[in-house]
Amino acid sequence: MRSIGRLIALLLLTSALAACQYQTTLPGRSEVPIYKPPQVQTRTPEPTGTPEPVNYIQTGSPLQVPAGMVSFDPVTAWDESGVPLVVQVYDTRVTLSNTEETLFFSLASEPAPSGSTSRVCLDTILQRMGADLSDLAYSQPADVLTRAGTALQVQLQAKVFSQISIGALQVIQANQRCFSLLGLATSDDSALRWEVSGAPILDRLQQSVRFLEPSQLMYCDVAKDASYGTTPENPIRTGNTNLYDGRTRQETYLLTLRGPNYEEVFFTRLSPEFNDLGVIVDPYRVEYDKIPEVVTLYFDMNSFEPLFAPQGFTCEAAFPISAP
Repeated sequence: MRSIGRLIALLLLTSALAACQYQTTLPGRSEVPIYKPPQVQTRTPEPTGTPEPVNYIQTGSPLQVPAGMVSFDPVTAWDESGVPLVVQVYDTRVTLSNTEETLFFSLASEPAPSGSTSRVCLDTILQRMGADLSDLAYSQPADVLTRAGTALQVQLQAKVFSQISIGALQVIQANQRCFSLLGLATSDDSALRWEVSGAPILDRLQQSVRFLEPSQLMYCDVAKDASYGTTPENPIRTGNTNLYDGRTRQETYLLTLRGPNYEEVFFTRLSPEFNDLGVIVDPYRVEYDKIPEVVTLYFDMNSFEPLFAPQGFTCEAAFPISAP
């Protein structure tokens, strides 16, 4: 009953206020036009798009593989991390891979049998791969246009370490050599990894490949200073472009380095140390077949200078390390 009474009281109060008429006297004033700001069309900001994976791909200076009579541009970045693919040179073959080894690429060159064609080269390489990879399956060859002419490409699927690998193989016969470019993605989702990153990287590598004549081959110069690289105070200054690639640049140098008769070099990284100038240097124990005495080479990843081979060494190609 109390609530009903309060409701009736409020209704009566509202009616009473509405019935009241107040007489007001307004002072005189001059009418001033009301300012109206000009109408400006407001633009809706466009959302910032996420870069496509293909836009992350960057390549460095050409790397020559003299024994394979070919050069290509190594991949220095391929995703948002900016970490380059690791490059390893083996005589007539080069491999590139990411740190997780979910992406793998191989560029190889070998003498072609007399009178052979790109199809003969392709069949020979596929037969060899079938002996090394389990459950290898591939598509019918398709033509792919390259700088050296028309190559043959097949799509691949195989099993590597109990995981399915997806990729592609391109083969062309050029300059009496069978050249192959292979790419594979091996992960929990190999098909997606290949589509997003593997195939674009393979395409970028293919665009950079050049077949070389003997007169086009470049080699490195040997240092005139006997202490170059062999003492902590005169290290090989390979520099770095970010926080991650200092060691990669050092080891790319070593992978290009060769013994006096072009022997392959083997190396072991040792603990960093300070030289007499207070600079941190990275020593590597270096050897090759029949080396008289194991050599320690020293590197400085915090500064860069034009690169040479230490005395007693040569190189397989010009060092593929550009100034940061």
